[in-house]
Amino acid sequence: MSLAASARMPQVRALATDALERRAQTADTAAAARLGAAHEKLLLQDIRRFLARPAATAALPSSPAIPPGPPIGEPDPDYLGLEPFCSLAGGR
Repeated sequence: MSLAASARMPQVRALATDALERRAQTADTAAAARLGAAHEKLLLQDIRRFLARPAATAALPSSPAIPPGPPIGEPDPDYLGLEPFCSLAGGR
């Protein structure tokens, strides 16, 4: 039920809901055939209650902000306008 309620992908929620509906049908016939299987009846009630009031879709978290400066691996050491520490400029 948790997977059917909070999966991020709609296909996963659809498959989980379908599996719950099929299990509810199985529990309904099994409970009637055994005349009082408490577990099957409770399972059927839980699934019906869940399917009657499904939970809201889970929200995706936002992406973090891009940090300042050049990307990792960027060869430009002068992105702040400063001369690099190991510069050979000036004939040194």
